[in-house]
Amino acid sequence: MAGLRLTKKYGKVYARHCDNPEIIAIEGNSINAEVADVEDMISLESEVPGAKIVICHVSCRQNAELILRAQLRGPWIVIELCPQYLWFDADGTNWNPSLDPVFYKCFNNLRSGEDREFLVSLLLTNNQIDYYRF
Repeated sequence: MAGLRLTKKYGKVYARHCDNPEIIAIEGNSINAEVADVEDMISLESEVPGAKIVICHVSCRQNAELILRAQLRGPWIVIELCPQYLWFDADGTNWNPSLDPVFYKCFNNLRSGEDREFLVSLLLTNNQIDYYRF
């Protein structure tokens, strides 16, 4: 929380990768680990109103929807999307079978095709979304 207070004080943005280390230690990079951390970041914003938060590497629909609902309440929370979650999924979409599967490894595991399609659909909306630019 101290980091969030400092970023607000100096007009900076608090950016954090969405993964809960305790849950990851038990079940790996599951959606549960990602969701628990997003819920934590959203609750932190309520304790430091006006803080600017970027939730990095959102990889599933469930988290995107949590963040979108939080945005309706007014906090300045941004969804950050990465190209790998917009292009690849655990169903094998857009994979090149001649490449080693490790090429597609992300810290948060690739999610379902449904998750990927939902994240792609967000690019056409008027929400607070950021994505890596190459």
